[in-house]
Amino acid sequence: MLRRRRGVLAARPLESAWNHPPQRHGPQACCCDQADSVQGDEEALARVPELHPGVEAAADASGWMRCRAAKWFAPEVASIRAARLFVAELLQAWEVDADLDDAALVVSELATNALCHVGTPFEVVVSSRPGCLRIAVRDASPLVPVAVEATSDDPGGRGLVLVAALTRDWGVDLEGPGKTVWADLATSVDRPRD
Repeated sequence: MLRRRRGVLAARPLESAWNHPPQRHGPQACCCDQADSVQGDEEALARVPELHPGVEAAADASGWMRCRAAKWFAPEVASIRAARLFVAELLQAWEVDADLDDAALVVSELATNALCHVGTPFEVVVSSRPGCLRIAVRDASPLVPVAVEATSDDPGGRGLVLVAALTRDWGVDLEGPGKTVWADLATSVDRPRD
């Protein structure tokens, strides 16, 4: 779909990820496009997940496709940078007009919390719909993080305060044995650019 919308350069990283998934935890991605590109061809929309396992394709009520991608990361410091790059590449591929610096800081803080406080593999889930970019990090701990005001002597503890300041909203969803910490950033353009 990205190719059809003249997004050949944006489509390449996604196709590469589909064709060469990591050994341990493969990425999940979705097709993101104006829903009318498959309007009247429900069979084509229904076949997307069949042709690309792990791909989600769904039109929302406004007639625009929702985008969603997820990727697992190892519990190591290098994964924080890798998570930032993952989010940056998705924003570019999806042509989402969100503040890249804010998105990078949000994913860095959420991933750092998972790494420092849980220490197990974590999943970064990014989704976009008109007007909103959601960045979420899922880990194996049921402990709910709390934003606290750190003192000037504290070496850490400011992450969720920063997340709250940069986003419209943030929260925690408890799921099975773990949790997902999510944050919603506003986007200034509701639709993909042509």
